Amino acid sequence: MTFTETLPALVWTDLLERWDAQQSVYVPGRERGFEAMLSVLDALLPEEIVVLDLAAGPGSLSKRLLEHRENVSSVAVDLDPVLQTVGRGALGDMGGRLRWVTADLREPDWTDRLAQRRFDAVLSSTALHWLTPDALTELYESLAGLLRPGGIFLNFDGFPLSSPASGYAAAARAIDRARQDRALAAGSEAWQDWWEAMRAVPELGEAFAERDRVLAPARGRLFSGSDRPEGTTLESHESALNAAGFTEFAVIWQDFHRKIFLAAA
Repeated sequence: MTFTETLPALVWTDLLERWDAQQSVYVPGRERGFEAMLSVLDALLPEEIVVLDLAAGPGSLSKRLLEHRENVSSVAVDLDPVLQTVGRGALGDMGGRLRWVTADLREPDWTDRLAQRRFDAVLSSTALHWLTPDALTELYESLAGLLRPGGIFLNFDGFPLSSPASGYAAAARAIDRARQDRALAAGSEAWQDWWEAMRAVPELGEAFAERDRVLAPARGRLFSGSDRPEGTTLESHESALNAAGFTEFAVIWQDFHRKIFLAAA
């Protein structure tokens, strides 16, 4: 569903920039991670590619990719109508190279909404930790059918450690909290404050009504970041990808428990 975007483009751009700023509070290495993902695409794939931006939110990663490379197009898929409305308002179609698709990745027919069956790369950032292990396995089976031979999947996310009680895990959590506390103390906008501010934007009222309708029933089928199961460890992702037919798996970037892994089709 597409909602009317009546605010000036500069206002939508400000809302997107505020989203990026508050996301960086909770993912301090976010921009460095994005740069690493773009570098891998540059190194492994030809200049002209089609990319699937999975659980894209307002299109932050697609924006960086399309600004970085001219001969690239992206399909940004997400279920959240608020984030998609902000992204559409701020980015539009970026000269015909960005297409927005609303789809629920947990539904078996979500790929039918893409209107395209083959991609050179699939990218995702800080999103797939919401999926249950079973939904993740099914998703990876779908991705194996969408990627061209030689295509790659890059996932940037936080992963629970196999030994969460270890000294390293405790240190990583402490460092993470300290980073967030410093950013918030310096005046950065918190996640919940961003959402409260968005609810006060009249032009987002319809999108929020749809968000409440669509996402409320879904929450019972999702794990939050604080209670996600050990089944979504990095090792579990690798196992599910191997079972789906991916031929290579490697961690290409890391900042404590946040990692980017590459899987090759």
